[in-house]
Amino acid sequence: MKNIILLGILFLSLVFARRDCLQFAPRDVLGRTMRPDKDTLAISPSGHFYIHFDTTGSAAPDLTDSDGNGIPDYVDEVGIIADSARHVLVNIMEWVEEPFDGEGGYDIYIMSYAAGVYGYNYKENGNTSYLQIDNDYVGFNSKFDLDPLEIMRITVGHEFFHAIQWGYEENLGSNKYFYEMTSMWFEDILIPDGNDYLDGWADDLLDDPSADIDDTGNGYELALFGHYLSSFLDPKGIDTAKNSTIIREMWERYGSTNSNAFYAVEYVLENNYDISFIETWIDFISRNLYNGIYENMDNPFYYYIDQSIVDPIRTTTTLLLDSADFELELDNKSAAIESFQIGSMESIFTIEHGGENYSGRVAIVSSNKPELNNLFWGSDTTLDESYSDVKVHFIYGIDGSSVTFLIEITAHTVPLPPSNLMAVAAQDSIILSWIPSPGPGEDLSYVIYREGDSVGISIDTNYVDKQSIEVGLPYTYKVTCRNDIGESNPSSTITVTSWPDEENVLSSKIMNIYPNPIRQTQELIILYALDSDYSNPIIDLINIRGEVVNSIKLSSFAQGWHRENIHHVLNNNPSSGIYFIRLNPEKVTGQAVKITILN
Repeated sequence: MKNIILLGILFLSLVFARRDCLQFAPRDVLGRTMRPDKDTLAISPSGHFYIHFDTTGSAAPDLTDSDGNGIPDYVDEVGIIADSARHVLVNIMEWVEEPFDGEGGYDIYIMSYAAGVYGYNYKENGNTSYLQIDNDYVGFNSKFDLDPLEIMRITVGHEFFHAIQWGYEENLGSNKYFYEMTSMWFEDILIPDGNDYLDGWADDLLDDPSADIDDTGNGYELALFGHYLSSFLDPKGIDTAKNSTIIREMWERYGSTNSNAFYAVEYVLENNYDISFIETWIDFISRNLYNGIYENMDNPFYYYIDQSIVDPIRTTTTLLLDSADFELELDNKSAAIESFQIGSMESIFTIEHGGENYSGRVAIVSSNKPELNNLFWGSDTTLDESYSDVKVHFIYGIDGSSVTFLIEITAHTVPLPPSNLMAVAAQDSIILSWIPSPGPGEDLSYVIYREGDSVGISIDTNYVDKQSIEVGLPYTYKVTCRNDIGESNPSSTITVTSWPDEENVLSSKIMNIYPNPIRQTQELIILYALDSDYSNPIIDLINIRGEVVNSIKLSSFAQGWHRENIHHVLNNNPSSGIYFIRLNPEKVTGQAVKITILN
């Protein structure tokens, strides 16, 4: 039985790498720290690192010395990568160097560990430390086919960054996740092609993306958030994360205030980058829904190139057939997530929120049709595009006290109604126009209703009703939209009075000007009434300072209603803005209608 157990342990060590790398140095009975006893040491090329190793026994590294410098090649490689890690951190990224233990360079001890064990940073009294690493790194099951030397380099970079971290804050407390998050981040800064930090380490976050940031796991899974901060949020790091300072700023705040790491992250984001933590976290989680869809950064969703080689976050989806009301429990440390599957039938959906002061992202995700992918901040909205076979995710949080938050999503398979229905009277007809329905559907048509009865169908966004229009009567209209599935709800109604008999027009006025706003390239139509014959009806275009920009004569001067194209009142190319059009027949002064001119 013992043999079976030992074999099982050996198998697990070969398959699953293990990390618990922040350790406290062992002490003797007098409380003094006890370091490993090794046969000899070598000094790194820079002279900064002392690498201790055995020359005999199971803990000895491969003693091959290809260059004949008297130092095993493996030990040479340890010194080279340690120097490189320190150079990048201290000289390039300007971190404060690791605390000095008073006894020469920084010490690295080469040990013999079971397969899958990376190494350890041992903290001593105060904030000094030393490293212990494996002597061969044989037996690692790397999905990225990393060889033993690559695993060693990654380990040294990771563990040495812990030595730097102790200089900023030595009280680990409940903040271990922050130490590990940033060390995992740095190992990929140092060795970008290593990607060991994605070899199962990110799974805790990807499997449970709604956990609090300080409770997603041991922190190893959070390196991707470090990349979001340094390569996406911090503009200094866009070209290379080695130029980014945001992670260092958080460590400086954390160490100087003796607070917890989360408060330091919050403070730096709000005060140095003008964004709340929850906004960054919600955006970060949302962008991980697109992992693996794109091969490069040529898309609006990736914050870091390694998203192309990692799985997306995992969510549970519900099929959305009509509408759904759902509640999210929002707080300031985590992302609340609700996901829906839009079926094969083309749908447009609307979103309504039952509260304010939230931070939310809506992500539309399709791995089969990436052209449908969309990511936007949540608000009460109707999407202007129809979707099928996509997932719609709601990722929300709040910068403040926890709340229960209601959201309603409605999928529309029949079209949404047209909007902004307008109607003007002509001499023997009523002219209708509207803003088209957003769909869904391609072959849309519109049904025109007068007094509740259908009077016509149009494939355009206008219609002229000539059916039995009597003079001087009110007519009420509404319009619906049809696709292959069915008919929309009606638009809002509009009532318009038909063209009266001339003798019934008893006042002079502008009744309508359309379209409004007006572009220089459009026809501008005026509908006006004159109560008696005039020889010279004129309209003035007046700016907001009261200055007459242009004046034109109207072509009609008989009593009655008149409809006329007055686009030439814009011939002087007035600039964009608000204007007034005033009618000036002989007996009328001051009556004006406001219009907006767009260039």
